[in-house]
Amino acid sequence: MSQDGNSTISESTPVLSDLALHNASFVLRGIEVGSATVIGASILALLVFISHEQKRAKAPFRNALNPFNISLILMGVSLTGLQIATVFHYLLVEQPTADVDMLLAVYVLQECFTYSSQYCYMVYSWNRGAAVIRHVFPQGAVFFLGLVVATPFIFIASTAIDAYDLFMILSDQNTSDVFSVVWFIMAFVPGAMVIVYDITILVTFIKFTVSTKFQGEVDTRFMIVSRFGIVATIFTMATFSVYVLLSATVQEVFVSRVLVAVLTTLLNCCYFTLVAMKVALFLEGEKKKKSRKEMLDRVLGPDSFPLKRSDVNPLKHYSSPGNETV
Repeated sequence: MSQDGNSTISESTPVLSDLALHNASFVLRGIEVGSATVIGASILALLVFISHEQKRAKAPFRNALNPFNISLILMGVSLTGLQIATVFHYLLVEQPTADVDMLLAVYVLQECFTYSSQYCYMVYSWNRGAAVIRHVFPQGAVFFLGLVVATPFIFIASTAIDAYDLFMILSDQNTSDVFSVVWFIMAFVPGAMVIVYDITILVTFIKFTVSTKFQGEVDTRFMIVSRFGIVATIFTMATFSVYVLLSATVQEVFVSRVLVAVLTTLLNCCYFTLVAMKVALFLEGEKKKKSRKEMLDRVLGPDSFPLKRSDVNPLKHYSSPGNETV
């Protein structure tokens, strides 16, 4: 995803001498640094929470290395890297003579961090919502899984094409007509894949949420995943809309920088929504454990807990002729 990348030429012009633009850029850089600090702190808090979660479950820490936690942590790391790279990009283009190789490297980092954060979101939402998707669209689940698997290859191809295009621009060289067509297509394919996935997830979660009103008791974990999934998907769809605006206003330095700040903010909101989903699922699990304990206390007395599962089996000591004790 291009983030102000093609505007590097225009940003090196004297327009940056304008005091208002300079002050606004300083504020926007501060927002990016502040956001990176908040996300970095949240990653540390998430690691502490995961450790607490494993202790409560009395599970070995290696169980914490699951797709849910890994994708969520990597998403936070990617967003932190994205915002730091964006600040470096702004500082570089404001120099009188910016190093072309450094500009290119920072731009590639921006795209890599952007795509990796989006892909981590896709992996996390798929792992959390796969059961709901299979319930609502049993025949289409394989297709959506294929979309998740194919997406990183499209992201890598798009990043390579954008990097080559920027290199040619910074080197004052022209690209071929064929390459221009390929660049134009690949500029929208990754976003189109993500938006298709987002719409699918959004429709799935809304349909599941509505259908539960006409059914009996439904696992509250599915409801939590659906409700938080709807919010996270809205943020990512808004991100795509901002990206389209960013592509259309890339030559407007101040506007493009504001849109980049909005884009990273939306991605941050998506990340925090997924973290909130994880916390809500943990609290729901604790609530169910407490409810089961209270039920056993009422039936067996408060001094009988904890017991082995077999100790509360009503058929344990029952035997009939010709049968072994259950």
